[in-house]
Amino acid sequence: MAAGVMARDNPHAPHDPERRLSDEERRRIRAWEEAPLLDEISVTPFFRGTLINLGFLAVRYEGLRDRTRVAQLNANTVRLWIPGAEQRLKCGVCSWPLSGATVDAPCPRCHGSAVPWTDGEVHGHRTIRRLLQGVDQPLVAEEHTAQITTERRVVLEDRFKAPAGESPLNVLACSPTMEMGIDVGGLDAVVLRNVPPRPDNYAQRGGRAGRRTRVGLVVGYARSTPHDQYFYDHPEEMISGEIPTPAISLGNRDVILRHLCAIAFGAAEPGLAGRMVEYVDAEGRIATERVNELIEGVRSQSGYALELAHDAWGTEILTACGLTAEALHRHLEQVPARIQRVMDATARQVLDLRQPLEAFAANVIGRQQGNRAADLVARLLVIQTGRRDGGGEASDSSAGYPLRRFAEFGVLPGSQFLIPAENELALVGVSDEFVNHPRMGGSSADAVSCLALT
Repeated sequence: MAAGVMARDNPHAPHDPERRLSDEERRRIRAWEEAPLLDEISVTPFFRGTLINLGFLAVRYEGLRDRTRVAQLNANTVRLWIPGAEQRLKCGVCSWPLSGATVDAPCPRCHGSAVPWTDGEVHGHRTIRRLLQGVDQPLVAEEHTAQITTERRVVLEDRFKAPAGESPLNVLACSPTMEMGIDVGGLDAVVLRNVPPRPDNYAQRGGRAGRRTRVGLVVGYARSTPHDQYFYDHPEEMISGEIPTPAISLGNRDVILRHLCAIAFGAAEPGLAGRMVEYVDAEGRIATERVNELIEGVRSQSGYALELAHDAWGTEILTACGLTAEALHRHLEQVPARIQRVMDATARQVLDLRQPLEAFAANVIGRQQGNRAADLVARLLVIQTGRRDGGGEASDSSAGYPLRRFAEFGVLPGSQFLIPAENELALVGVSDEFVNHPRMGGSSADAVSCLALT
């Protein structure tokens, strides 16, 4: 409605755009603005092609002849172009766009044929007129998830926060855990692809909009699920619902034991390397000398870790966890064996992943599976292949990040849900889903992890 008032092409809009509108005027203006939109939705099943259906844009496929019949296309071959008056055609019966065809060519949808589509017809539509005014700002989007490297993420955040004159990037497709600090630049709107689980999740995600201007827009899409439909009917319970006070149990035994190991690992010399390939190579061989250096370094810091643990947590917290000085000492004595278990499991996973790669090398059969296996090995160990971004070390979003790897096996603290300390992680199978699992650096949309508890 505001666009019609400002563009001054709505016959029901007042001449003075600053004048206050009555309710009746608002209804007339809105009806005139929404009418063509509803017509386009009802007439055109593929609404995303509106500009094509209006004759402003056309599609061509790079590298393909005009008469090529295809069943599936690579998205990289699709090109949008603006046809000239001599190239712009449509069906004279059903008005289906036929730009790029020849006059009198048969329509593939009805009994009509191609006729010229004049500039007057195309530019007479209000959508095209407003588009050609040049006041609309295009959307330029990038991905901001755990799939990108740390270096790439920093570049994207700087581009997003930069003024429009310096960077056109104005849309980020993010995972729910996106965090860019308090100042998220000129972020004015957040679109949620589903209704968050709780009011605190809603406040966290939607609260990122308008931090600089104090005015923001949050749009949530309600899916056809009981949860989303309930809050669609009762939005106030999500928008202004009760947010419980965050709490942490200081008597969590597993948290205490993991942080005890973290003290020893942090003080060890040498400490953990930046990539798993420092300990396991691409052939699945364990670098015994490097692993032993890590084990001895961690073992030598047991006394320091015990002393710092007692000073930090005190008798009250340790007693609440059911831990004694002897229990802490016994746990640290088991750490060398657990370090070796992580290395053995990683080596075993590499060997399993190499099977399709070796089958391809021996028989030249299964090229796709071989390439995928090679890529998974490179990602698991953080081997620079030249096909991936990144520096010399893995980030905490990578499956090959040692700190993340040891957290997965219950040795060190991690951001994932804690697994009971008495359950050790064992690999029972290797697949793409394992390396792509969100807790191994993948996205939340990937399949379940191929981990099992023993």
